[in-house]
Amino acid sequence: MPNRISECSGPDPDAPAAFVTDFTAALIDTGLPRTAAGVMACLFTAENGSRTAAELAQHLQVSAATISHAVGLLEEQALIRRGRDDRGRRHRYFIDEDAAFRSAVVGVRANQRLADTALRGAGIFGADTAAGARLAATGQFLEQFGNDLIRSAEHWHATVGKGLKYAQADHASTE
Repeated sequence: MPNRISECSGPDPDAPAAFVTDFTAALIDTGLPRTAAGVMACLFTAENGSRTAAELAQHLQVSAATISHAVGLLEEQALIRRGRDDRGRRHRYFIDEDAAFRSAVVGVRANQRLADTALRGAGIFGADTAAGARLAATGQFLEQFGNDLIRSAEHWHATVGKGLKYAQADHASTE
């Protein structure tokens, strides 16, 4: 997916575009659809953390309808938020300050549902069967793993995440 990122400058002018491509691929690997991943990568790498739908369509070289669909998905997961630009005519999409935290929670919730389903299946098949034992082990692992991830994410959010918000607010007020 070609991306034209021109906001960053440095010794290698191609590095920002290559990074956005890599970041998009990593987001796709987490389960995000390609365009939604591209939108997230564009918003993460925008200096102000926001872009209009037209800017996103131009950067990702897709239609406005495709952007609209991707934005809808990301808004449903509370990964981005919508606002107005300075002139008030166009919508701007903003990366949520808690996007990483929310993304982790969404993933853990999906795994917890899988854990609950596997544990229910273990009860149906019976713990004394190979299928039941397999489902029980899977369910117990996913349940514990999810609990550990949530605790870790909550700890990060309460300590490091708050510090990042304050640093971002200080940076924004000095611009």
